[in-house]
Amino acid sequence: ANSTFYIFMDSGVGIGPVILGGFIPLTGYKGMYLAMMIVAIFCTVLYHLLHGRTVHLRKAGMNSPL
Repeated sequence: ANSTFYIFMDSGVGIGPVILGGFIPLTGYKGMYLAMMIVAIFCTVLYHLLHGRTVHLRKAGMNSPL
């Protein structure tokens, strides 16, 4: 599990700037940071819907439907 985590983390750190650097000529830094803000908010909501719901159901003593 640790090696898988670090492989994906290293891949993201290495490939992420290359991909995001391609957006700078199109949108500028302001547009790139705005797009990343939207992605972060979307991921936060998605995490809450997928994981937070099951934690809430477990605390209530109910089994998760997933």
